[in-house]
Amino acid sequence: MNRVLGAVRLHTIRPQGGLAIPWLVVLASFGINLAIWAVGDLGNEPSAGTGGLAALYCALLIVFVQTVTQTFPFAMTLGLSRRAFYGGTAAVAAVQALAYSAVLCVLAAVERGTDGWGMGLNFWAPYGLDRQSVVQQFLIYASLMLASSFLGIAIGVAAKRWGATGLWTLAIGAIVVFGGAAVLITAVHGWTDLGDWLLDRSAVALALGLAGGVALLSAGLSYTGLRRAVP
Repeated sequence: MNRVLGAVRLHTIRPQGGLAIPWLVVLASFGINLAIWAVGDLGNEPSAGTGGLAALYCALLIVFVQTVTQTFPFAMTLGLSRRAFYGGTAAVAAVQALAYSAVLCVLAAVERGTDGWGMGLNFWAPYGLDRQSVVQQFLIYASLMLASSFLGIAIGVAAKRWGATGLWTLAIGAIVVFGGAAVLITAVHGWTDLGDWLLDRSAVALALGLAGGVALLSAGLSYTGLRRAVP
C-alpha cells in the first residue's frame, strides 16, 4: 500500500499537467462556443448543439498516455514495481474522474440556472443531459471520464510495450473492428434496429454499459501489458 501511495505522490510532482491542461483545453473550447453562440444568435435555433465538452475527455486521454510514457520510466528508477505504479495511476484516474464529474455537475447547474449563459448554450450538459438528475449526470460524466482515462493508460502501455508498431497495430485493429461492424450492420440492414435499440436505453444505462465496459477492458489490458513493458 505504501508503494501505491508513493506512485500516487509521483503523479502530484507536476500536477499542472494532469490538472491544468485538460481544463485549459475545455475552457478554450467553451470560450469558442460562447463566441459562436453570441455572433450566430444560435440560442433561437432548437437544433443547435455542441460537442465541445468532448475536448475535456480527449485532453484527459492524452494526459494519461503521457503519464505512462513519461512517468513510468521515472517510477522504475525510483524502485517502484509495475504493480505499484499501475495501482497508483489507476487510483489517480479514479479520483480525478470523481472530482472532475462533480465540477461538471456544478457547471451544468450554473448553466441551467443562467439559461445557457444568457444565450441558450448547453455546453456542459449537451444533448439532453441537462434534463437528467444530478445523480444521473454524475454517473454519465464519471463513466465517460473513466473510459477516457483508462483508454489513455492502455494506449500509453501499448506505446511502451510495443513502440510505434504497437500504436499502428492498435489503430489499424480499431479501424478493422469498427469498420467490419459497420459492414456487417449494413449487410443485414440493421442500422434502424440499432438506432431503435439505443433510443430504448437511458443515457445512464448506455454510459454505464458502453463507457464502463471500455474502462474495464482498458484497465485489464493495460495492467497485463504493463507487466512486460520496458521502461
